[in-house]
Amino acid sequence: MALERELMMLNKPYVKSFKDKYGVVFYCIDMYKQPAFDHPLLKNHKLQVTKRANCHHLFSRIRVHPQESCPDGTVLIRRTLKQHLVNASVSLPRFRPQKDHSEIPGQHFAQLLVDSVEGSKFQAAGANMEVDNVAVPAGQVSSAQILLVDDSCHSSVVSVVQSGWRDSQTRFMTLWTADDCRMTGCLNTLCRGFVVVSQTAAPAIVLRPGFAGISISKINNLNLNGTDLPDQLLYLKKNCTGFTHAQCDHTPHECFYQYAKCQDGLTGNWQVFLNQEMVGYFPKELINNMAGATQVQMGGITYAPPSQKSPPMGTRVAPVPGKVTLASKFAQGQGAGR
Repeated sequence: MALERELMMLNKPYVKSFKDKYGVVFYCIDMYKQPAFDHPLLKNHKLQVTKRANCHHLFSRIRVHPQESCPDGTVLIRRTLKQHLVNASVSLPRFRPQKDHSEIPGQHFAQLLVDSVEGSKFQAAGANMEVDNVAVPAGQVSSAQILLVDDSCHSSVVSVVQSGWRDSQTRFMTLWTADDCRMTGCLNTLCRGFVVVSQTAAPAIVLRPGFAGISISKINNLNLNGTDLPDQLLYLKKNCTGFTHAQCDHTPHECFYQYAKCQDGLTGNWQVFLNQEMVGYFPKELINNMAGATQVQMGGITYAPPSQKSPPMGTRVAPVPGKVTLASKFAQGQGAGR
């Protein structure tokens, strides 16, 4: 009965509904009546509609949208099913910030962890990321993600591209936690908290294979040139000069994606961008008013039950000499702090 009540709370009355080409149902819901505002910490929250953050300028200008869009005054939210809630409750701990090794049996990761300079915190981080539609058996996961973690308040915000959402598609996902996923945290819009503002993009939408870009950023007086993260950033392509253009990649991918997560310097909310589109934001009230990050994490994660063989990570090609360009990669990693 608890799951049924939760479904009723999440699947709000809608103005319009449609299926995407993959058969996933999306609702167009009044932006002021979306599930996020049922969270007790958001009782007095004022909806942020103005796109204050400028971090999306770090990336190229290619748009990717679903087949349909929602009417003015409504936002795009995927319909929640009971199985989604069951899967999320099991999956959430796997998105905890990584340490030197995984504490979850069956989980493997290849990630770059970059600490902030003493006395400052990261206000922005980003990279172009390769997306591949990896075939993943039921119960397994292959994902790539970028996290901003604040150890001082045990909070983190995450953008994820994941294969293994109980279907054969690769999806864009979001997650927040205020206590390293011990008691709080939410994946996509599967509980109250993440505020959606887009009519055309939403957590859990399908991404076609291509070259993706992620950034997470707090914007005050951000230098849009950013601060380069170490060159080791998962096989950074040396011929690229910035977060730009198809010229950075000479492989026959069909599309590029740009993700961004930005904290607005005026409201303190952590904004999430997909290409130039602001998908939504994590209200500061949910994540202990997280003002910056003590660490940036970027990389890939796989999971399989301990008795099973791990699924492939990325394109399934190891970055050995002669095949580096065929391996999945995070290119042009950048960060900015203050």
